[in-house]
Parts: sequence; C-alpha cells; structure tokens
Amino acid sequence: MRLQFKLILLLISVSIVPFGIIGYYTYDLSARSMENHAVVHLTSVAQTRADYIDLWLTQREGDAGVIAGAAPVFYNLNRMRTTDPSSKKYQEAEEKIEAFETLVKEEYGAFDEVFVLNTDGIIVASTDERTIGDNRSSREYYRCGLNATHLTDVYQSPRLHEPTMLVSTPVVYDNRTIGVMAGRINLSTIHTIVCDRKGLGVTGRTFLIDEDGDGDGHLISGSTDEMVTVYDPSGDHSGIYERNGRKVIGAQVLMHNRRWYLIVEQDHDEILSALYTLLKRAFLVTLGLVVLIGIFSIIITRQITKPIERLYEGTEAVAAGDYSVQVPAVTDDEIGALTRRFNEMTSELEETHRKLEDRIALINRDLENQKSKLESVLQSMPDCVFATDSDFRITMFNRACEEFTGILAVDAIGRFCYDVFPTDACAGQCRLRESIDNHAVGACWEVHVTDKNGRSVPIMTCGAPLRDAGGNVTGYVEVLRDVTGLKEVADKLKRANAELELANKELKKLDSLKTDFLNIASHELRTPLTSIRGFAEFVADEMLGELNEKQKNALSKVVSNSDRLIRLINNMLDMSKIRSGKLKLSITELDISELIRDVVADMKLLAEKKNISCTIDTPDSVVIKGDRDRIEQVLVNLLSNAIKFTPDGGSVSVTAVDCGDCVRVRVSDTGAGIAPDDLAHIFEEFWQAEKSRGTGLGLTITANIVREHGGAIWAESEVGAGSTFGFKLPKKAPQRSSNSSDE
Repeated sequence: MRLQFKLILLLISVSIVPFGIIGYYTYDLSARSMENHAVVHLTSVAQTRADYIDLWLTQREGDAGVIAGAAPVFYNLNRMRTTDPSSKKYQEAEEKIEAFETLVKEEYGAFDEVFVLNTDGIIVASTDERTIGDNRSSREYYRCGLNATHLTDVYQSPRLHEPTMLVSTPVVYDNRTIGVMAGRINLSTIHTIVCDRKGLGVTGRTFLIDEDGDGDGHLISGSTDEMVTVYDPSGDHSGIYERNGRKVIGAQVLMHNRRWYLIVEQDHDEILSALYTLLKRAFLVTLGLVVLIGIFSIIITRQITKPIERLYEGTEAVAAGDYSVQVPAVTDDEIGALTRRFNEMTSELEETHRKLEDRIALINRDLENQKSKLESVLQSMPDCVFATDSDFRITMFNRACEEFTGILAVDAIGRFCYDVFPTDACAGQCRLRESIDNHAVGACWEVHVTDKNGRSVPIMTCGAPLRDAGGNVTGYVEVLRDVTGLKEVADKLKRANAELELANKELKKLDSLKTDFLNIASHELRTPLTSIRGFAEFVADEMLGELNEKQKNALSKVVSNSDRLIRLINNMLDMSKIRSGKLKLSITELDISELIRDVVADMKLLAEKKNISCTIDTPDSVVIKGDRDRIEQVLVNLLSNAIKFTPDGGSVSVTAVDCGDCVRVRVSDTGAGIAPDDLAHIFEEFWQAEKSRGTGLGLTITANIVREHGGAIWAESEVGAGSTFGFKLPKKAPQRSSNSSDE
C-alpha cells in the first residue's frame, strides 16, 4: 500500500470517525428522546379520550335519571300498575309511555331502545314492540336498576348478536319504586371517540378494552382489525413493544370507574420517521464531506509524499551503486532537512566509496603479495603439502609432492589424492573424513606410501578441513612427512629407555638398601650414644670425683657432640619414616598460640647468649587439631635456625594470624639472608646453603611435617636483610593423620 493512500485513509478516518461517533450518539439520544416524547404524547391522548368517554357515559346516566323522573313515565306506569291490563285505561297509559319513549329516543340520539319494566321485571312499554311482555327479571340491569342508576358493562346481546350496554334507573312514584326505566346505549359515539386518528399520524391505533370477571379483556371498540378480541390487561402496554411482528410505541390508561382500558399505539418507524429523514440527509452530507476531505487529502498528501518519493528514488539509485545522486530540497520542513541530510550522506558515501575502492585495491595487492609469499613458503617446504576439494580432488600440489611422487603439479591437480599417493590406508574409511565426522579439528596418522621409486615409505600424515564462513567443509589440506629418520631415532630412544629403566631399577634397589641401612644404623647408633651421653653427664656431675677445668670442658664437648649426633640420627630416622610413608601423627586439640609462647620461652636462653631479642605477636588463643610434638618440632627447628643465623644483637619475631579455617605462622630474623639460588632449593633433602652447617635434613623434615598436616610452607629472604619462614595449618584434622603414636 502506497504511503499517499495510507495518509489519505488516515486523514479521512481522523475527520469522519469522530463525526460518525458523535452522529451515532446524537442519533441514539434523539431516538430515545423522541420515543419518550411519543410515550408521553400517546399517554396524554389516551387519558383525554378516556376522560371524554367517561364523561359521555356519565351524561347518559344523567339522561336516564331525567327520563325516569318525567311525569308521563311514572304517572302512566303507576296507572298501569293499578288497573286491569285489559282495561282501556291500562292501554291508554301504555300508549302514552310508548309515545314518550319514542319522543325520548328521537330527542336523545344516544339511545337505540328505551323500555320500561314493572316491579316483576316484565317489559310493559318499549320502543321495540317485539320486546313487550318479555320477562327481564333475571337481568343485572333490572335488579340493579330497582335501587339506583346502573350502567352495565359491554356485553354480547343474545337477541341482537352485537356488543351493547344498558343504563337502568328506578321509576319512583310517591317515594316508591314502581318499575325500572332502561335504555340501550348506541356505542357508535364511543367508537367515534376511540377511532379518532387526530394526533396519531397514519399508523395510530386506539383500542377500548373491557376487563371481565375472569381477568380477560374483550375489545369494545378499536380503530383497526389487527386487535385481538381477547386481551391480557395485566401486560405492559406503555412504552416500546411488539404488535403482530411490528415494533410499536404505546400508552395504556385505566378507566377505574368502568374497569376499561384505553390503549393508544403508533408504529415506531412513523414516530422516528423525521429522525430517519434527518439521518439520510446527514449520510448524504457525510458522503459529500468524505469526497471533499478525500480531495483535500490528495492535495495535502501529495505535498508530503512527493519529496518522500524523490528520496525513495534517491535511495534506489544509491542501492544500485550511484552515490552521486542528489535529491532537490524544495521545502524548509523536516522532509526538506532530511533531503539535505540525504544529499550530504550521498556525498560522504561517494567519498567513502572512492576511498574504499582504493583501500580494496591496496588490500588486493597485499593479498596477492601474501598469496605469493604463501605459495613460496609452501613450495619451499621440505614436507609434502597438498589441498583437495570436498571430494578429495587435488587443488594445490607443492614442489616436495612433485619430488616425492614424480608427478608434476599440473598433472596432479584434478586427480583424486588416493590415486596420486597410493596407500592401503585409503582402502577403507578415510581417517580425515572420519575425524571430521567425529567433530575433531583434524587428525594425524601414520601410513606407508609408495614413492616414485616404488619404495614403501613410512609417512606421518596430518590433515585438517577447510571451511567457509558458514562452517561448511569446502576441502581439506594435508601435510606428509617422511618419518624414516624419526623412526630410526625412535628405535634408538626405545633402546636407551630400556637401559635407563634397568638403571633406574638398580638405583631404586640401592636407595632401598640405603634406607634400610639408615634405619639400622640409626637404631644401632642411638642406643650406644644415649649410654655415652648419660655416662659423660654422670662423670661431669663429679659423681666419680672432682674434675679440673680442663676435664669439665672435655666432658662438655662430649655431651654437646653426643646431642648433635643424636639429633642427626633422629633426623635420619624421621626422613626414613617420611620416605617409607610411616610418619604418623597423633592428632589432638591444641592451642597453637600457647605452644608458640612455650617454644619461645624454651629458646630464650639460647637467644640471650647472643643478645638476640625475641618478640611474639599472636592471638590470645587459636585452637587447631594436630600433632603437638610434631608442630613443636617445626617451631623449634625454624626458631633455632633463626637464632643460629642471626648475628649478635639482632632480633627474631614470631607472629600468628587466625584466618578462619586455618592459622598462619611466620618466623622472621635479621640475619644475612639466603641467596636466590639457594632459596629455590631450601626445602630439598640434603641441600645446604653456603657457609651453613648441618645435615640438610631439618627444613626437609619441617616441610614434610607441615604437609602431612594438610598445610603449606614457604620461605622469603633478602640477602643482607634477613629471612622469613612461614607456614599455614588447617584447623581441622588432616585426612591422612592417624591417632597412633610414632613407633
């Protein structure tokens, strides 16, 4: 759908839709107002006619009273009552009454028949001689007429076979009721009142309904034959309802004195005919407005869409590659600004396109150079390199491949790779394709390929897929290397490895013998050394007599060297346990802060001999699970080393930090420090730093004790500034620990 058509529809919709909505609600309100007005009008008409009918009937009752009170009636009726019916006086009285009745009938046109009944209910005089002598004593109008003026309901006369009604009144003479005067009312006047269409238009209808004792209604009079003869007076006949399939507006009025209903109806369409006419005119006006708005919209939208069409044509030209296009800007509005910006953009695009073409040309030259270099590299490679398409047809063949196969590249290109490189490996599934199917990046495998001389040469083949931007395999590249020399070297390495394994077995055997020797020697040496040390202390304590100063010094050296030798033996035993995996820990809860304070207190005398200050910085209490003796051994070893290598007047500090799940301990000194080369090997077995004295086992044992606890140990040092040895221990018991004591 074109933009102009959309704008035209939008303008027409914006203009017409509100008008239509307002028109709809105006029509609805007007229709409701006219309907309500019609109900009020019809109710007024019904009430007026009902009042008129009621007044007319009241007048007839008055007429009946006047007639009954006339002298010719009651005087002659009294004569007839007191004389013999066969006498002349009786006949004269009857004739005078009939003459008067005839005069009354002619004078009062509302009565079709006037007759007089005696007290026995016998008609004694009538304008209709056929009824004289009839006994009407059972009739309602007779019984009621003896006492007062009575107006009957409309009923179907059995004699006349038509609806009729009677008015009766007593004939009184000398304050006595001597008979009843009755008059049959002509209903044409009521019918005229009912059927008057004045104020009811063309479709107006009026119905007068008489409600009988059963609650049913019977038509008295009506202006149309559409009314049914039986009517339900309990229904709602005021407002809008259906009558014989037509929508009508009606009003109902109850004549309370008569039990009659007067219903006035008019067709709904006739009442709203003026509104329908107005609606048709409004539709024609709206149609004219649509045409005018459409013409106006075409003019306006043309001014909007024409510049946009020019812009669209410009974009089509740019899409086709014409960046020099310029669109005339004929307006100063937003579209004009957009057009000018479009022209600026196309100018910039033209310049950018020119620069891009120059850049592409430069890149193409670089690609050609790179391609040439790559071809030179591939051609100069000693390994055979070739590429294939997805069907394994050769697309590139380097010089090494030509030398190996004796086939020129121009002859090899286009042929299947398994034809150019005969091998049994291609008899089944291709290993390269199989690896790609298994989502591998590539594959390497060893095959035997026949060269140009017919020799079967061991070749290491490596291949990988070539993929496009979408990841689809478009070909393969393979590198073939002659591994004859490598296989010879591999055979030599295999023989050397076998010899090395034999030597390693011998070394392990010797190491086992050394460990056994150390165990035996340590146990055998510690027993006599303990005796020698004990005897020397016994003598030094002058238990065998007094000693001179020279003798005391000699015995002191014996004790000191015995202690040193015992420590060496203990270290050797510990290393033996560590190597054999028999170093066991006795795990208990211990307060490491308290242990640090105890160890520093024990070492304080040794530090004071060198005038070294010892400081402690630990929490009040840090409880962990570990082997107290072994952790004490670690602290003693680190602290004794710190005091040993700290010059006189220096300082040693011990700090501990609670890290939540572990504790960190640091032992720092102000000694000469450790060289970086020595620091890297400080925890290795039998390693001794320059100028140090000892077995080279102390720090190794210390590190292994820490690791057996699940911790870690480290060393930091700066030559001339001192060293720091730190370790951390978990608070929980190590998993590899045992509750058994050392053997």
